[in-house]
Amino acid sequence: MVVLKVTRHSERDSEYLLNALSYVEDRERAICRGAYGVEPYTPAYSYHQMMAVKYYFSKTSGNPLIHFVVSYDDSVDDPFQAIDISKKLAGFFAEEYQVVWCLHMVKRWHCRFHTHIVINSVNYKNGMMYHSGPKELNDFAQYIRAVTGRSCRWTFS
Repeated sequence: MVVLKVTRHSERDSEYLLNALSYVEDRERAICRGAYGVEPYTPAYSYHQMMAVKYYFSKTSGNPLIHFVVSYDDSVDDPFQAIDISKKLAGFFAEEYQVVWCLHMVKRWHCRFHTHIVINSVNYKNGMMYHSGPKELNDFAQYIRAVTGRSCRWTFS
């Protein structure tokens, strides 16, 4: 089973976005990382690119990001397989949101790999905020099932 954890912090400011991007893009933790719509290797650049979208649409308050963590079960046991899955999962949001993702390897717990996906909460096409309600999370969980071939459950962290 794949587990999807969703983190939203509507009370946090834009500095939280920079902290999340720094964590996701950390070279010591990440096996592989990438992005859609932003530069993936320098947190400050990614941050400024995401903030530019927020300023353009006057959406600088509220939830600065949505942070997904997708934990794979032991059926994903090859780093190249995990990288391929990570790219596909992050790509789910790429048509409308700026996305930064990374793959981490875990040597404990119930899974070997997990993917962090951080999306800008503001849609770069229309300026609408991402709504992470049950319908949207079920849609993403169904996509995860299609990509991994494993059942997926989601939870808020």
